Amino acid sequence: MNVANHIDLAARDVSEETAIVDPQRSLTYEDLAEETDAVANALAELGIEAGDRIALYLPNSVAFVTTYFGAVKRGAIPVPINMRLQQEGIEYVLGGAGARAIVTTGQFKDHFANTTVDGLEHLVVVDGNEGHQYSSLVEAADTEYRVYPRKGDELLGLMYTSGTTGRPKGVKRTHRNMGTNSHAMNLCMGWSRHDIGLTVNPCFHVSGLNVTLAPLLLARAENYFMPAWDPEDALAVIEKRAVTTTFCIMTIAIDLLNCESAGDYDTSSLRTFGAGGSPMPSDRIEAFERKFDCVLLEGYGMTETTANGAINRFDQDGRKPGSVGPPAKGVIDLRIEEPETGARVDEGGRSELLWRGDVVTTGYYNMARKESGGVRRAGGRAVAALGGYRALGRGRTLVRRGPGRRRDHLERGERLPEWRRGRTLRDRRYTGGRSARNPARPPRRDGNGGRCPFGREYYRGVDRAGLSGPPRRVRTLAADRVHRGDAEDLDAEDQ
Repeated sequence: MNVANHIDLAARDVSEETAIVDPQRSLTYEDLAEETDAVANALAELGIEAGDRIALYLPNSVAFVTTYFGAVKRGAIPVPINMRLQQEGIEYVLGGAGARAIVTTGQFKDHFANTTVDGLEHLVVVDGNEGHQYSSLVEAADTEYRVYPRKGDELLGLMYTSGTTGRPKGVKRTHRNMGTNSHAMNLCMGWSRHDIGLTVNPCFHVSGLNVTLAPLLLARAENYFMPAWDPEDALAVIEKRAVTTTFCIMTIAIDLLNCESAGDYDTSSLRTFGAGGSPMPSDRIEAFERKFDCVLLEGYGMTETTANGAINRFDQDGRKPGSVGPPAKGVIDLRIEEPETGARVDEGGRSELLWRGDVVTTGYYNMARKESGGVRRAGGRAVAALGGYRALGRGRTLVRRGPGRRRDHLERGERLPEWRRGRTLRDRRYTGGRSARNPARPPRRDGNGGRCPFGREYYRGVDRAGLSGPPRRVRTLAADRVHRGDAEDLDAEDQ
């Protein structure tokens, strides 16, 4: 089902409840349904057809939400663009996605004044006079639109990732990916229509779009969008809007913890605070919880998993600070194994975290050799006491080769055994020979065509935290680096 149907269902049931808010505008669920319908009709008037790509170069705002889901209602494919990209990167994404239109604000119109990307026909400006004016298009359009029918495995949108370490790649997001991830986030975080959320992470990133925006929308909750991060502004919003929950990167949590004026604001409404992106020392987590009298829940995921991988639940017994928690049950399966043999790793050893499930991407847009083939559901099996995990960081280093040039270096360059290759989410050819210890050494190509699993997102992931919990069956997906802790584990089995 097309995920945008949830907006119309919410408008039917909670029409007068506040849906989305930014510093300039506020929409109820009825308003949101009407404006997204108007956007869909406006896109149709511009000649945008189902399947056409619509780029969004927008900060966190009401306009981002209405444009994104208006495009989804039309059956078009929204493509948020990282607002930290420079002109070359922006044009690469526009060209790679084959965007027919781009929606931006007047503040950033100059980024696209001289763009010569083939196929780009329309510039829509939210608060400016250039191109098509968003307000004029919406005011002239009908506020009723029949949502374009989509099945769960059909493409919803693209999210370009890894632009800081190489050319951005368009991660394909299906309607099932977003819907399943949203319901899982609501289940794990305990979010409901009675919550008031705060979206701080940028919506062009998976942590904004898929961790707070979409889940809180499907929960029919209220969600406030901050266009830029400032700790005192955030505290003021929490006090004024009585915010109950948010999910941010860990550095934002540390900013709030270190904010000397935090005591001047009433943050008693805050119930849960989710954080991810990097580890946080246990003592800092405990200090945060004492200071704000709320529960800090760590989570771990990737753009390729619609953000959801392992996460601490709000109602979890035996939660251990510093752990990103057990797998998000019901939407993703995890397995820990040696990449060469598939055997389990002894306690304290390092290996790979493999995952698959309904939240995992089907591959990359227009990159056939990186397709996942639907993410294989056959193959290895393991039984483990998955109490919790702790993120350790990436499994590769970046080596600078002069101004603006970088080369990826992966720690492991061995050729994968034949049985292992078919079970990775995506493979890429490995370029070896360079290391952080010897950055001057010239790069070598693997003459045997060796490959490394999970490409640029090959993380040194997670360590077993030894939390209580029943043994759970997990299966193979794609690769992440992990460190096994002291949790009880049973031998891996292969079918």
